[in-house]
Amino acid sequence: MRSEVAFVLFGVMAAASCGGGASATPPVDDASTTGTVVDISGWYQVTSDLEGPCGAAATTPLAPEYLWVERRVNTFVVRVCKTPMVESSCTGTLFYDFTQATATGSKAAGGSAFYSAGCTLSYERAEATLSGAELHIQSLRNRITNDVPQTACTLDAASLLSGPCTYEIDLIATRL
Repeated sequence: MRSEVAFVLFGVMAAASCGGGASATPPVDDASTTGTVVDISGWYQVTSDLEGPCGAAATTPLAPEYLWVERRVNTFVVRVCKTPMVESSCTGTLFYDFTQATATGSKAAGGSAFYSAGCTLSYERAEATLSGAELHIQSLRNRITNDVPQTACTLDAASLLSGPCTYEIDLIATRL
């Protein structure tokens, strides 16, 4: 019984430390407190995808062809797809889940903290806005590696990263 309790406790601790990157105190947006949620779900064809170091983003040859934005209550998951209207052609996601409602779409934030011969902190802030049939997603990512004690290498520390931006994605897609 003792080993089962330890296993369950270890599983809970591992799940808490490996979460999707939500900070301990997620930002609150006015739209989320009023219950207004802009439904950005649906199928989109990507018309522009600029990626790269901040300030020098360029068209990428690896741009997704389609996006499927799946709605899960008030959370939106953006999936990369090869074929429109075929969920099985979707291979993964480009962003953290969009969970923070705004007046024109939704925001996402998440990150990671990894300690091994130094601390690597990463954090992304993204915003999806819908204007008519056009979905615009902008993501700014920060990443640093520094020499701090392992106890200071935390997700909360990652969420405090504010600049300079190290990588950006600026994606535009049209609803099908």
